[in-house]
Amino acid sequence: MGRVIEIGEDVVKVLRKHKKDQEEKGIPNRYGLVFLRQNGMPHRRESISGMFIEYARRNGFNDIFHGLRHTHATLLIMSGVPVPTVRDRLGHSENSTTLNIYTHAVPSMQSKATRVFDEIIKKAEVLNEEESKAVQQVDSVDLFNVRDAFGLAMEPEVNRTGQGDDSGSLLC
Repeated sequence: MGRVIEIGEDVVKVLRKHKKDQEEKGIPNRYGLVFLRQNGMPHRRESISGMFIEYARRNGFNDIFHGLRHTHATLLIMSGVPVPTVRDRLGHSENSTTLNIYTHAVPSMQSKATRVFDEIIKKAEVLNEEESKAVQQVDSVDLFNVRDAFGLAMEPEVNRTGQGDDSGSLLC
């Protein structure tokens, strides 16, 4: 048996309508499936791919059926859905498999993370006076000692010319 994934109400409505349309056409449904051939038998995998390719080409879409899976996963990752959740939806056994395949989505997430962190810093103005003073009193030497204890470098990234990178990147 395949894996079970949650789908939204809109998808459920579309699938129920399709199943009802098939019933109205008199297509027998001995197996309780949603997608059937005219004789009520399940479609073969090759015919589903073929139907998708024909539909995609007729409507000017990319005709790579497996691309739907990749689009689904990439959009979820780029939207901040945790990798273990995406992994489960795809049926991967390891997070690393999902990350290795979909790492192209990560660079744009870096930009998003930077923007989110900037907003957090801007909202720090709502801290009351005492909290603001406490934040300002953090001793940078202590911060470096904590980072060293975890083996994290705190050096600016160096570009190929040997000059400090002013892109806002930090080698951590």
